[in-house]
Amino acid sequence: MNKTEIVRERMYCTVAEFANECGVSNRTIERRISDGIIPILPKKKGQKTLINLRLLQKRAEQAE
Repeated sequence: MNKTEIVRERMYCTVAEFANECGVSNRTIERRISDGIIPILPKKKGQKTLINLRLLQKRAEQAE
């Protein structure tokens, strides 16, 4: 199973899960989120940051 298939199976994941799948640090993912590169679901204070995998996939498809 490649990474594209993993993204299609889930709609969202945590920063730690995404960092682990990508092989980078949590801080790198957090920086890309703050730069607007990686989309997240809306959240309230105290909630975990969830990465919007569906929107990320759509962006990747549009970039092709």
